[in-house]
Amino acid sequence: MTDQTNYENIHIDTTDKNLRVGTIVRLNNGLNNTWGGGKNSTGICYEVYTIGHTIGYSFIFENGDNSGFSVEEIQELLIIIGNSNIKYTFKSVIILTNDYRKGIFKEIFEAIKNIHNKTFLSIGARLRK
Repeated sequence: MTDQTNYENIHIDTTDKNLRVGTIVRLNNGLNNTWGGGKNSTGICYEVYTIGHTIGYSFIFENGDNSGFSVEEIQELLIIIGNSNIKYTFKSVIILTNDYRKGIFKEIFEAIKNIHNKTFLSIGARLRK
């Protein structure tokens, strides 16, 4: 994803609930805190990682907060909205923070709001097996 990408060119598929870089999530309504921007804050997966035998997924949220989640934590804390066609190569938290400040993720957050404002995202599906 580059600074030149226009959010109108970003494709969001709300039927695709597979976790990967580009997955869009929303914090669960039941969370009573301000982490990640608070209830209903939108996040984008920027990294899939492995620690030992455990797979984890890192998300950056609208307010710039970022964190990693196991599949179990995602089931409890996040609602999967769908997937986007964004491409992002995670290098370090410092570069991620700088990219956020430069507006690299702004386009996708705008695209999500645009779709949400048109009420296409009225229901997010939880990741359940």
